[in-house]
Amino acid sequence: MRFRDFVKLQSETCTNSLLKGVWMQLYEVFDESTSNSNSLYKTTSENQKKAKEIFDKVVKQKQEDNIDNKKIWIMNFYSAKELKEKGLKDSDNVQVGYKSVISDDIIAENGDEYVYLGKSSTYKFYLLKDVYYMRTIGATTLNRVTEFNYDSVAEYIEFLDYK
Repeated sequence: MRFRDFVKLQSETCTNSLLKGVWMQLYEVFDESTSNSNSLYKTTSENQKKAKEIFDKVVKQKQEDNIDNKKIWIMNFYSAKELKEKGLKDSDNVQVGYKSVISDDIIAENGDEYVYLGKSSTYKFYLLKDVYYMRTIGATTLNRVTEFNYDSVAEYIEFLDYK
């Protein structure tokens, strides 16, 4: 038996007139048809609807950005000069990684951990050794932020730095 049904039953069958009045008032709070718009029942119902909308939105976002168990291509976009300065090979320009099981971080096969910083409406941002990376939501490519793409994400990175 639901609490609302119990209150209705008590408001109808209680033999004590004082308690019956209390049960009747309480039932009015729960009764949709006789209560006003400020009732506990309607407020609870509205809160449940809002919570469901938020939950559905989160579930939708998770489905749109489901990269669990998918290979993530990490694009470093090093120039030939940068590769030479850092002592890297051409193969270091593209690496493979996977989303961490524990968090939203991305772990490269060489052990580098790209720490998840936050997101915008389009991108998720990561950090590795003071270098920013971005990934389009839903995509499996993690791109280093360079002078060529910095302008498109500058305000988000400044916000992340501010935090």
